[in-house]
Amino acid sequence: MITYYVNGETRYLLANGESITPAQYEAIKAETAKKDEAAGYRDRKAGYYDKWYRYNRADNGAAYDRGCVRAVNEGKCADDFHIIECMEAAV
Repeated sequence: MITYYVNGETRYLLANGESITPAQYEAIKAETAKKDEAAGYRDRKAGYYDKWYRYNRADNGAAYDRGCVRAVNEGKCADDFHIIECMEAAV
């Protein structure tokens, strides 16, 4: 993402070429966090923890972890779980 300015207003250029305002960026971040939290809840209930979220999200997996914690606190999952490791891409 590249930050630039048009007539003094902040804009963000995304990798796909789309230009968005700060308000749109915050809405995208909020939607991503909502989806990540739902994924953490779903995965933890299924007995998994996916490290991909830790290494590939701007919040370092915080939203995903909130979902995992919610599943544990609600008693919706077993104590045991499997960790899905995140493999680095070959260079």
